[in-house]
Amino acid sequence: MTKNLIISKLWPSVLFFFLVIRPAGALTIPRVSADLNNDRVAIGEAILLTVTATWIGPASAFLFLLPQPPECRGLTVTGTAQRSMVYRTDGDLHQVREYLFTLIGDFEGSGRVGPVRLLYRRGEEEEEHSLTTEPLEVPVAPGGKGLFSSFGAALRMIGIGLAVIVVMALYIRWTIRRYQKKSNEVIADYVKNLETESLKELDHVRKYKVQGDIEKYLEKIWTVLADYLEKKYTITISPESFREVLGGARASALPGEAGEELARILKELEECRFGSSRLESRELDTILKRVYAFIESQKDNS
Repeated sequence: MTKNLIISKLWPSVLFFFLVIRPAGALTIPRVSADLNNDRVAIGEAILLTVTATWIGPASAFLFLLPQPPECRGLTVTGTAQRSMVYRTDGDLHQVREYLFTLIGDFEGSGRVGPVRLLYRRGEEEEEHSLTTEPLEVPVAPGGKGLFSSFGAALRMIGIGLAVIVVMALYIRWTIRRYQKKSNEVIADYVKNLETESLKELDHVRKYKVQGDIEKYLEKIWTVLADYLEKKYTITISPESFREVLGGARASALPGEAGEELARILKELEECRFGSSRLESRELDTILKRVYAFIESQKDNS
């Protein structure tokens, strides 16, 4: 009796954990890391600190603020840059945001690069969150007599600095092109299958009409069409932007008569969802078929 009583009392807590707490743990946050491109640096020479933030999802999921340069010992921050990359793996869209800091060795000994703090917001939220990198250490070896110990030394250091900047610019340009090429190939393959995936989603929409949930039926049709237009043509449709689409301001990306057909479909959907118009069962099927035909007609417009 006592054992059964304990289990009956604990069961609501266990159920709460699996239904509420466990799904919440599945939410992802950006991951941050920091590394140096060399394990040592000489006085007067440059070393590159890269702070990387990565996450899975759209680029708009997180808004990062420009970080402050780290506090250093034995090194000086002389330049900053940033870059963004995107690639897809196993169906997931990976975002990469990198912040680059150029450091110059100043004093011989154990150099230290302090932590870098990244501030970010989730989507349109006002609340700020932060991520902080671990501090790094790097030996600073003896170098020349100093940056401006003589005019000739100054010219040499200026030349070295310019060479470093040129090399960094070429490296960044090459890296960006390489990631852009990879990203374009991945995105091209993604767009190629976009219509097929959208049509599969439409196939599941019919169940809401069979269940008699017409509001959910129309909402799902709208959602599938909205997601498709956003991913393929970067056209956003919402009650606020709807009139712009109907007016042709956002439908210019569509080839041929597709823009006019889209406007007709959206107008009819809007009247059913947000107006007083109610359609018969046959007309509800017609709306689904028109959206299906519209998306299928865009397969060759990748």
